[in-house]
Amino acid sequence: MANLSATMKNFCTLEQLAEGRTALHRLHPLAKLAITLAYAAAVISFPIHSLSALAPMAAYPLLGMALSETPWQPLLRRLALTVPFVAMTGLSNLLLDRQVWFYLGALPVTGGLLSCLSVFIKAFLTVSAVLLLIATTPLADLTSQLLRLRVPACCACS
Repeated sequence: MANLSATMKNFCTLEQLAEGRTALHRLHPLAKLAITLAYAAAVISFPIHSLSALAPMAAYPLLGMALSETPWQPLLRRLALTVPFVAMTGLSNLLLDRQVWFYLGALPVTGGLLSCLSVFIKAFLTVSAVLLLIATTPLADLTSQLLRLRVPACCACS
């Protein structure tokens, strides 16, 4: 029962964050959804070995959190839940791609290491953007926009 209570408290925290009064909160839910989807597509489309190209993409979640006055601790806790899943994907690249791309001093940097880091960064950025969407948009508004876009309702909801 304590686990259910903690889950409900976490859910209520996100809903409380979504009821803020900043300009980002007042933005139409469909616009925020479209921006988040376009951002995720842009992040995912970067080549797997180009880490430096991803650096400017961190501006969206960071600026979004600052503009919406969203505290980073609750989002970071939820972001940490994705680490085991991302780790399985990213760490497997270390074993599969052993081609040396360059040397950092005497240490070889393989394509697997670059792609592993890229997977972690891309996951961090995209999940951060989705969490920012959830933290600035009430769930009822978000689901109504998804239904408006003809995204099917889940079996449990219908």
